[in-house]
Amino acid sequence: MKPSTVARARAVVVNARRLNFDNKLNFDALRAALGGENAITTHDDASPTTDEISSRALGHDIVISKEVPVDVRTLPSTVRLVCEAGTGYNNIDIAAAAARGITVCNVPTYSTDAVAQLVLTFLHSFSVG
Repeated sequence: MKPSTVARARAVVVNARRLNFDNKLNFDALRAALGGENAITTHDDASPTTDEISSRALGHDIVISKEVPVDVRTLPSTVRLVCEAGTGYNNIDIAAAAARGITVCNVPTYSTDAVAQLVLTFLHSFSVG
């Protein structure tokens, strides 16, 4: 019996600076989940253009972005997943993605704790003064 060949996914983080603004983020867990050293490519800028995002997505299955518009109509046909590394989908046309068979996801609980802490901080500041 021949061993099966498993296709490995390749991901690109199109604007890593918005995710890793303090240089403390480590992509090793994602790299390992996707299958190794060459499984993820990162681009260290904050606001790439639509053309730059499309170019960076060449040869990748997954596009990871943070707070920049991703025009799914211009992405290469290899892309099957677009992940907004935050809340909301306002930067991604969900209908256009669905028409192309591209799954879109986000991180719905991103900053939930921070928002709750901020609300409590505001409540305390108003009650004191």
